[in-house]
Amino acid sequence: MDSNRPDGDKSTSKKAHKRKHKKVSPEPSTSKRSKQDIHSEDKKTGKEIIYKRETDVPVVPKTKKKKTKTDETPIVVYFDLETTGLDVQKESLTQIAAQFEEQTFSVYIKPKGPIGHWALENTHLNYDSKSFTLYYKGKKVTSKEPQDALEDFVNFLKSFSRPIILAAHFCHQFDAQILYKQLVDHHLWEDFSSIVNGFADTCLMFQKLKPSLKYHKLDALASKFLPAERYSLHNAVDDTRILKSLVEKEGKENMLRNDFFQTCLQTKQYFPKGRAILRFR
Repeated sequence: MDSNRPDGDKSTSKKAHKRKHKKVSPEPSTSKRSKQDIHSEDKKTGKEIIYKRETDVPVVPKTKKKKTKTDETPIVVYFDLETTGLDVQKESLTQIAAQFEEQTFSVYIKPKGPIGHWALENTHLNYDSKSFTLYYKGKKVTSKEPQDALEDFVNFLKSFSRPIILAAHFCHQFDAQILYKQLVDHHLWEDFSSIVNGFADTCLMFQKLKPSLKYHKLDALASKFLPAERYSLHNAVDDTRILKSLVEKEGKENMLRNDFFQTCLQTKQYFPKGRAILRFR
């Protein structure tokens, strides 16, 4: 039968046969050496390598940046409060100051009640309720309503985008307690405690580090260990700066993250039902 097929059909059949079995040339690829290098790198990094068909260039998929230990370690922000008195349940705030490294925060606050005798003598703040004016050492200072001042403070802490420990002298006995009460009263505690891990008491730290000292008040420590420093005691800005310098001089900031730390939840649980017991030693 094949012998009777026209010659044209034979040639067509051969061409079709050739097309059917035509070898497909391999796609361009890197040399064996380059692929070995790529695969060895793959073993080291543990990342999947994908080859593009067009260029055969290895593509490493992007991975999300993992948080480092530095990002997760809480920073210590030093702070201080000035108030109208010493009762954490009744007194009003008159000043908040804070410092982390060279970044500082300070705000004077219009009190909601009269400034007591102790506070008048020690903080040098006086408030004229008729003109709603706050004075420091007889000079008028710009002051804010408590709600605005506390919101500014929370926003300052948020700006670091890091977990925070707030450290103050006599913190557990006073500063943490009155700050908790003020934040709750102004509906800011939940927002605050979402970024602040808790509080650390520098007085307790110095009592442990310097047990031979009779007094561990801030001014006593500053006189002994920072004699050249000039500052105004019970001005929140100066108190914060001096406290930070004292802790850095000792090089024991990590102690504040561990030994003398209490969480925001503990602060809430320990909030006193009566007058705070302050032992200014």
